[in-house]
Amino acid sequence: MVYIFISLFTYSLGILVATYANRHANVSLVALIVNITSISIPLLLILTAKAGDKVSTKSGLAAAIAGGVIISVFTLALGKSYEQNNVAIVAPIVFGGSIVITTVASYFLFKEKIVPLQGLGLLLVAIGLGLVVYSRVKS
Repeated sequence: MVYIFISLFTYSLGILVATYANRHANVSLVALIVNITSISIPLLLILTAKAGDKVSTKSGLAAAIAGGVIISVFTLALGKSYEQNNVAIVAPIVFGGSIVITTVASYFLFKEKIVPLQGLGLLLVAIGLGLVVYSRVKS
């Protein structure tokens, strides 16, 4: 659970810093710098890993490469979104939408269970997304 909250706070801080960067520098350059910089800690962990650490499979590495390509496109699109829109519009749509999409997809892809209370939470997130999109269209 600790890692969930570390992820939450560092990602929130990253969004705010990236928004500033994308509004004050070229979006493609910002994406390049962010992605290059983000390899430093994982690279350090790999270089200092013990011999008995988890083995990587070819399919796992192929999925990691695909994920990197997808994250690169995401970083560019998100940067452009922050450059052109308010964070209060972009963040709920992108991250709230990803909550719904990934949770539903994990149900089918990974056979993960969605308990009724989680389902209610997803419904509320979807309603909130609808309200954010509706308010944006109306303004």
